[in-house]
Amino acid sequence: EEVVGILQEASGTGLERVDLSGRQLRFLPEAFGRIRSLVVLDISSNQLEIIPDSIAGLENLEELNASSNLLE
Repeated sequence: EEVVGILQEASGTGLERVDLSGRQLRFLPEAFGRIRSLVVLDISSNQLEIIPDSIAGLENLEELNASSNLLE
């Protein structure tokens, strides 16, 4: 629910940083790939098994912290 709120808030804004660390997230919506202004994304310390392919489309992303997840 928090993630959906962040996505709604980010649409149409110049959101540059999102910190979702330590929230026990199991997935990230593909919609994160539409936050084109995103520069920093911290998704560390969750339960993520995959990162959506849409993240690759974030042209301005400079920092991605995905440590301490269930990624293979």
